[in-house]
Amino acid sequence: MTAGHAFIGVEVPRKTALALDGLQHTIEQQVRAAGGTAERIPRRILALPLDDLGVVEAPAIEAAELAMQRVARRHPPFSVPLRGVRGLPEANPRVARIEARDDKERLSRLRAELHAALERYGFPVPTGDWRPHVPLCRIDGVERLPAVDDRGGPGVVRVRRLVLFQRTPGVAPGRFRAAALVPLVPAHAADVEAAPDEDAARAGIAAELDARLDRRMQQIKTTRARRKRRRAG
Repeated sequence: MTAGHAFIGVEVPRKTALALDGLQHTIEQQVRAAGGTAERIPRRILALPLDDLGVVEAPAIEAAELAMQRVARRHPPFSVPLRGVRGLPEANPRVARIEARDDKERLSRLRAELHAALERYGFPVPTGDWRPHVPLCRIDGVERLPAVDDRGGPGVVRVRRLVLFQRTPGVAPGRFRAAALVPLVPAHAADVEAAPDEDAARAGIAAELDARLDRRMQQIKTTRARRKRRRAG
């Protein structure tokens, strides 16, 4: 796989994406009426981004997938409602987005653990405040995003798996593909109260999985080092 821009996120369900289509249309109309330009994010790649990996090559894609696997098994699926359209930045906005209401901070915890795993594998991770959202439109030419009424409720995002989206160089900017899909653990697995001996057994299994992931990551690093030496020779 060739190098290409990649990010980790949560896919937007089709039903919710259809509901967001109406909001995108409204944003386009209001921005153009205010003298600006607007370009909607294609429905097929609507997503709630968790981390922007930048331009990465195949070995880094596999490393990111290992980090996703390390984190996903610790979180059951959950849902977050979408409400509140705003521009970013507020002055001369470049993107119109809808906020995800992370009232129980499940998304924040998931993202924090993902960043810890990515950092362990050598990825740089962002710092500072983060507000979960779904980008809707790229906009330009307006000082402020006009008010958008979303009281109808565009639905929810069901967080059931992590997706690594990647764009291949040379294709259209919106042409991302799912390079890796990592499901979260089944909901019932997290709801069951484990006995003390079961806790110990699960801890042992988790430790073994971590060891497997670390061994695989070391293999990736060794393979990359060998390739570099061969090129140099």
